[in-house]
Amino acid sequence: MAEIVSYGDHELQKLKFFRFRKDKDACLVLIHGGAWNDPANTYNDFEFLSQCLQEYPDFSDNIVGINYRLSPEIKHPAHLEDVALAISTLVEKYKQTKLKLVGHSAGATLIIQLLDYQEITHSGYQNVNESQSNEESTPKEHNEPQGLLQGVDIQAVYLLDGIYDISSLLEEYPDYISFVSKAFCNEDHYRDATQVSSKRIESWCSELKPQRSPEITIVQSLEDELLSFAQTELFTGFLARRNIRFKLLVDSLGQHEDVYKNRKVADIITGN
Repeated sequence: MAEIVSYGDHELQKLKFFRFRKDKDACLVLIHGGAWNDPANTYNDFEFLSQCLQEYPDFSDNIVGINYRLSPEIKHPAHLEDVALAISTLVEKYKQTKLKLVGHSAGATLIIQLLDYQEITHSGYQNVNESQSNEESTPKEHNEPQGLLQGVDIQAVYLLDGIYDISSLLEEYPDYISFVSKAFCNEDHYRDATQVSSKRIESWCSELKPQRSPEITIVQSLEDELLSFAQTELFTGFLARRNIRFKLLVDSLGQHEDVYKNRKVADIITGN
């Protein structure tokens, strides 16, 4: 039976252990989407995928899902801080030192942000402070977390129908400002939230150096009704220009919320 543990004080700062053995230090970490704000999306999204993965006799990694706080209660980079704190808890308390990350939609966004965690969080707070200074006589102070991901070995990432650049997302889908505005203060805030169009973030995988960059697998469903291929094309172009190796898998995997429930994703993760 799955075990749920807290990594923080908030009711959403929880980890769900779908499978866990103390003698294993390899862990598959699952990060849900939901446009930073939808309470219907949780680590339970991955119930079926977890069951599928446990049917593969050669796949013995621990499997853990992350819940994180949602907007509008919080804004970027607080979602990212939660995910980093959850991963740090897995490493320090549960000795999970070899990680593979799976992220769907905004969960994929959180993964690419993690690869430059310090720079993304610093930029996020700069934009928040600048926004507040325009609105308040005394801006709130923010404590930027340090060193949460030191020593973390992210070996592979699997990005499922991800959001990789919010500025271009809104150009294609202007109505999506309805949820973007819950998670971000203004245009500068969401533009600088990912590496693709940021004017402040020029790095890639700075958080993981001198470790090697993780293996990157990008998955896109042909039937996704919420995200076209444009986001994937933009991100693969970003990686290609930097000579960063990746795998791109495009397949019939169902609509946006069906992708992580497709058995083919388990095949991709296990290499079958």
